[in-house]
Amino acid sequence: MLSSCLSSGVLTSDSITESISGCGPNYNGLQVFAISGANVNSPFDPNAALPGTGSDGSSGQQSLTSASISTNNPTDMLFAGVQHGTGAVANPGSGFTSIISTGGYGAEYEITGASLTNFAVTFSFSISSYWQMIADAVVPALTIDGSAIATCSNSTTSCSATLSTSNMNDIVIVYASETLDVQTSCTFSVSDTAGLTWAARGGIVFGRSNGVSYRDQLQEFWAKSSAILTSDSITESISGCGPNYNGLQVFAISGANFNYPFDPNSGLPDSGSDSSSGQQSLTSATVSTNNPNDIVFAGVQHGTGAVANPGSGFTSIISTGGYGTEYQLVDYPIRILAIIESSIRKRSQGRLCNLHDKRKSDPRHTTNRCSVTNRMSAECNVFILSFLRKSLILVYPHSCDDILHSSRVLHDNSDRIRGRNQPNQLCNHRDTVSGRLLGIHR
Repeated sequence: MLSSCLSSGVLTSDSITESISGCGPNYNGLQVFAISGANVNSPFDPNAALPGTGSDGSSGQQSLTSASISTNNPTDMLFAGVQHGTGAVANPGSGFTSIISTGGYGAEYEITGASLTNFAVTFSFSISSYWQMIADAVVPALTIDGSAIATCSNSTTSCSATLSTSNMNDIVIVYASETLDVQTSCTFSVSDTAGLTWAARGGIVFGRSNGVSYRDQLQEFWAKSSAILTSDSITESISGCGPNYNGLQVFAISGANFNYPFDPNSGLPDSGSDSSSGQQSLTSATVSTNNPNDIVFAGVQHGTGAVANPGSGFTSIISTGGYGTEYQLVDYPIRILAIIESSIRKRSQGRLCNLHDKRKSDPRHTTNRCSVTNRMSAECNVFILSFLRKSLILVYPHSCDDILHSSRVLHDNSDRIRGRNQPNQLCNHRDTVSGRLLGIHR
């Protein structure tokens, strides 16, 4: 049987107990491990075939045990647990790392880079015997959960984009923009049909000076969405400067700390623009973070129709003529300096993006550089979102040599996996087990 629970705090000497009823007393036990960085709102890959199982009941006694799984998400963590009827040591399958390995029992994991179809998860033993196995997959905590962009004409004072998401408790980010303003400055506001509460994350970033004022502007807004969004119409509006060209880029982030989403570093958010650095094909901003396991993301407005290419190590969220957003997951604090630069190039040219690792006294310090070509007005605004670590705890209870030969009752009526043609079972069941929730976060 596979059971799981969420721990919102650090566990110290937590005693986790597996119990059996209707079938004992007999040999029983459990394997338990915690996964940090899973999506605490929807931790398991949604593929309907999960978890995958295997046993000697269908495949006979084996020294190579196997369970087949399919996944929807391309960046899952796969894991498996096995019970084997010998004292032989469980060896992890190819590409997997052992979590637990002892006589007759084992657990393992692997991080994937693509969605899987009928993928065989295996353990190997030195001798054949009776066996039962369960394999499953969890999704990472921080993922992009939908995006949209809209740009509107010089005769408008607002612009709307439609966003749909797949998860509850998302953080929604909007980059509001305007260009070729004839007034001193614009005032941005954001609203939506789902009734979210919007707030500016920082001040306006100005660019394209005409010697008197700046004609281009960019600002970030954010909101929490506790519900899944279905065709939510999000509107950016300008006042005091229109009508003129305006628009918005919007995306949702799933798995962030819903109550305290942003990294607390006092230097955040940071920004850059041609007002301080001149016209550039390589746009940049510098950031420092306090937390490990942040998602770093950036939005850019560029004074050309060139496509925005993401920086080295970054993944594009939105990329179109003159606009772009990107993100990267980091697993350590950026302690000294990180230059995250949006990349915009002419369509006929290749991508220029390099990673410069300036490891001196701090080996975790990485400087990321990306690029843009086209010597026109450019703006780049970089912001940080983070989550406080929460752990998903997995338990594989197991029972051997049931002396009462009775069936175990499964709370969700899921199928049993039998061994030895007896009530010897490792059950296919994801349930909640009790654990101490300390409520301590970093």
